[in-house]
Amino acid sequence: MEQPISFMERSTFLRVFNFLRIQHPYRVRYLVWFPLFLGVVLSAPFITSSSFSFTDYFKNHLQILILLFPFFIASLAAVATFDGGKAFDDEIEMPNKVIIYLNHRGANTAIAVTSRYYMSLLFAYVSAISIMVIFCLLFESGVPVSPLMGDMVFELFILKIIFSLLFNFIFSQIMVLLFISVYFLGDHIHRKSLLN
Repeated sequence: MEQPISFMERSTFLRVFNFLRIQHPYRVRYLVWFPLFLGVVLSAPFITSSSFSFTDYFKNHLQILILLFPFFIASLAAVATFDGGKAFDDEIEMPNKVIIYLNHRGANTAIAVTSRYYMSLLFAYVSAISIMVIFCLLFESGVPVSPLMGDMVFELFILKIIFSLLFNFIFSQIMVLLFISVYFLGDHIHRKSLLN
């Protein structure tokens, strides 16, 4: 069955999110379940605390992202231009093939993902969502809180839960993918050449 061409594939700017389109059975585990679990764990102290300052809570996360963002961009440039030999440009060796569907001459074509392409997509994705989170946090810190919101205790509590879970899910996804990139660059790409 032929896959329809993704809307992300049709837009040049949305291609930074192509990492989400990689097909493999482990994809949901590392993009959804692990970050969701970590997001809930990170949100629990904030949700149960009596202090309600979004700005104070997210200031530390913003500092971490601002420190990591240049690393993501530098890593993307290094991976894209690194002369890592044949092992870096071979398909990823896993029990199930790692593929992505790309638009080629108007048709959706399954492409086997190489280590270099995987790491490039990963660093492009974490760079893009880091930019989005940084802008959202900078925007949030400048939004005044209306005095009328003090009467909306239940609504503020629900907003606090939704916002912290969403933010911590995205933040956890960045951290999980950063951990995968460390494993990938530190061990995975070297094993084939060392064990052959």
